[in-house]
Amino acid sequence: MYKKGIFAVILSIMIAIGFSGCIDAFGNSENRGINKNIGVENNPVTFIDLAGREVTINGKVNKIVTYGAALRLVTYLDASDRVVAISESEKTQSAKSAPYVLSNIEKFEKLPAVGTHGNLNHEAIINLNPDVIIITGSSTTASDADNLQEKTGIPVVVLNYYGSGNIDPILNDGDLITSLQILGLILEKEKRADELIKYMGDMKKDLNERTKDVPDSDKKTVYMGGLAWNGARGIESTYANGGVMKMIHAKNVADSMGTVGHITSLDKERILDWDPDILFIDGWGLSAVVLDDYKKTPEYYNTLSAVQNNEVYVTLPYIWWGNNIETIYADAYFIGKVLYPEQFKDINPEEKADEIFEFFVKKPVYNEFPRPGGFGKIDLKTGTISPLDN
Repeated sequence: MYKKGIFAVILSIMIAIGFSGCIDAFGNSENRGINKNIGVENNPVTFIDLAGREVTINGKVNKIVTYGAALRLVTYLDASDRVVAISESEKTQSAKSAPYVLSNIEKFEKLPAVGTHGNLNHEAIINLNPDVIIITGSSTTASDADNLQEKTGIPVVVLNYYGSGNIDPILNDGDLITSLQILGLILEKEKRADELIKYMGDMKKDLNERTKDVPDSDKKTVYMGGLAWNGARGIESTYANGGVMKMIHAKNVADSMGTVGHITSLDKERILDWDPDILFIDGWGLSAVVLDDYKKTPEYYNTLSAVQNNEVYVTLPYIWWGNNIETIYADAYFIGKVLYPEQFKDINPEEKADEIFEFFVKKPVYNEFPRPGGFGKIDLKTGTISPLDN
């Protein structure tokens, strides 16, 4: 059964999980509560997933197969111990830039993989006999999920957290919140889901309060490059009108593009024209692409005022098979510290990052990110990263 209209889908979800209230761009909400009895005393439980499908789960969920980035959300809900198989990509070296993988490396390395990039091993899944298959991905259709459910005989739940138009999971966080609530419902982790939602809302409010009154005339222009997309990317890969900068009211030159979302192949000459005061580079893009690119074309980078004035900084990579939500918030506090030292004088970015990681994935993993990386000022010529003076 399908609810084709958007209103019907939202209404069904609200009824199913007891969600009420609305949330604005900075996480303000009248009521984020969830009916704690649903899914505990009333099995089987039926709800509408993010593909608009009516799904029924019978009994307690003890064994989960995850695909896409669903393992990230399951880990956030502190239920990774129930996972019996994961995606092949989550066993690769590049996955070790994702906090949910870093915090569970030994556990995940021992789990079997059931496929990747649309090629699921149905027989392997059937042999594992999970209670549910959880998938994330905006490209997963109701038909895809129905076909998988029919072939395996196992309930399939589709989640998503990219928000309206597959744009931004921070400013448009409705799908993220709904996905957490659905997971909380079926895993009997409603309290944990509610805690996560509140924690994210509190951080948005904090970042907003620290920065909303800074006059534009006092702000320096910024650009963030090297953001991953299907692998590491160079300085020309950026994000326009995205959450990490919007949450702190940064003066992002890429916002002038008049678009919202990831720009993977910006004309590098455009960056020269903008000539931002401060340059931030994603740690993965820095190590995999930008440092080598600097060696090949140092004259390009040295033309930028940010390079000339030693105002180039490295951030933690927050994009790997989707967005690592906790890393976006950690980066926002670091960037805020760079842009507004007085407003963030009480923040040590490394300690704040570990506080956030510990809340989301139950382990402080800042120092476990691949190096070179970590917060700091980067000398592109030598590749040396210097920490901020906290």
